[in-house]
Amino acid sequence: NDRFGHIHGDELLRQLAQRLCQQIRESNFVARLGGDEFVIVFDDLHVGSAMEELQGVLQRVHRAVENPFFLNELQDSPILVEMSMGLALFPGDGQTPEELLRGADFAMYQIKNRKFVRHRWWALTSDSLEVPAPETPFDLFGQEADELLKL
Repeated sequence: NDRFGHIHGDELLRQLAQRLCQQIRESNFVARLGGDEFVIVFDDLHVGSAMEELQGVLQRVHRAVENPFFLNELQDSPILVEMSMGLALFPGDGQTPEELLRGADFAMYQIKNRKFVRHRWWALTSDSLEVPAPETPFDLFGQEADELLKL
């Protein structure tokens, strides 16, 4: 968006979504959460062999992203993008969709923060050094808000 504008950014996101959908089984699905964040839900992974089953699909997903994108009027200029992915496996990394998303998001940000020193582009929630704490509601009129306003 910053370099080529929103129209081209939207086109890149559409192309990326199409590529991701082509790399997974029909029983799985891809959804855009917002901005440039996507979630991929893999169905029917076996608990004992989930990582082995995911290895091939992770390679295909990465290839789909690392291949250049060509956008409308910019056809002569290939666009290269990078990716970071957080993975959460049910039931070990969470029991609810919210817990799984929070864990995957946390793992993604940890791998993103190590972008220049990492040995892989994805991380498991269980690889994380810290466990993400559940988000607690913030009371805009509570004591914590009063303390923050005093700063």
